[in-house]
Amino acid sequence: MSALNVLQASVSADRIFETVEAVFDNDNGNSRQVKVYLCRKYTKLALKHIGNHFGIGESGVCQASRRTEKKWLVIKNLREQFKR
Repeated sequence: MSALNVLQASVSADRIFETVEAVFDNDNGNSRQVKVYLCRKYTKLALKHIGNHFGIGESGVCQASRRTEKKWLVIKNLREQFKR
């Protein structure tokens, strides 16, 4: 089993939500996007399941993830929050 599979198996969506909410503290826009991104990247949840939780389609999950990743590379403040 690869290290990524071990990491994916050990992260739950609930844990992601708790952590993101603690770090982003009432920043609902960024918080929501980061939750979508991290759920896609670090859980084994299907795109459909992630999308249903956030009220978006599967392609919306992909688009939100891409946008968040691009933002993360550009915006220093968001990058610092991601590190936490």
